[in-house]
Amino acid sequence: MLNIRLTRFNKLLFLSFQVTVAAKVIEMAEVEIQHTSSGKSLKKRDIIIADKTGSINLTIWEGAINEIALGKCYKMKNLTIRIWNEKKTLSSSLNSSVEEINNFGPVVKSNDYQTLKKERVQINIISASATKFKTCAICNVELKDLNMELKTFKCTNCNMRQNLKSVRETLRCEIVARQQEENKQVKYFVTNQALNSFEATKDIDDPDQMEDALLSFPNVFVVLSGLSINNIYLETNEDVDEDDEDTE
Repeated sequence: MLNIRLTRFNKLLFLSFQVTVAAKVIEMAEVEIQHTSSGKSLKKRDIIIADKTGSINLTIWEGAINEIALGKCYKMKNLTIRIWNEKKTLSSSLNSSVEEINNFGPVVKSNDYQTLKKERVQINIISASATKFKTCAICNVELKDLNMELKTFKCTNCNMRQNLKSVRETLRCEIVARQQEENKQVKYFVTNQALNSFEATKDIDDPDQMEDALLSFPNVFVVLSGLSINNIYLETNEDVDEDDEDTE
């Protein structure tokens, strides 16, 4: 287990580490319900923590949610490093612990900081790119040069051997769009939650078909969190329920 400052996370090559951090909670999203493939429902909350060197996103689960408060400082042990939207993030686990510590003063936000606050806007989709790739079920890292004729494989990142059937197929989708109020073009990452809840894309797993589907609706309403699209709608903003806005 590593005791680490937040600025050093981008230098870690492997994601199998469990780390300890001392940081302040600078932002918190609403509590959400995550449904697992086995049908189990888990409570989760996305937060942003920061120290004097930088900031990082942290997902806390179940019991740990009640131990965290906005603006307070904590020493958090046994956090797991994950990849989300091609960025390193942290996640609590069953053996994680949280201990409140004294406030250590001002903190800083990393250069790639993106707020958790969600914004509803109307966008014009200009182009779309979708790619399908295989990921490790343990560390969620993309698997390259995977021999599909073997029964098992060993992930070179987390060093865990797994059955080939555990491999996940993931569709990564990005769009270039323009907000109606602005002239500049911006690249957005479209989350799986957005794709799975949008009627036109929810049953598509082919990259080419996904791109065509998105481009067939050039003007849509979306819920943004930074540069990530969490929901897509054809109706006006007023027709979107508040509960939908808080769903990732």
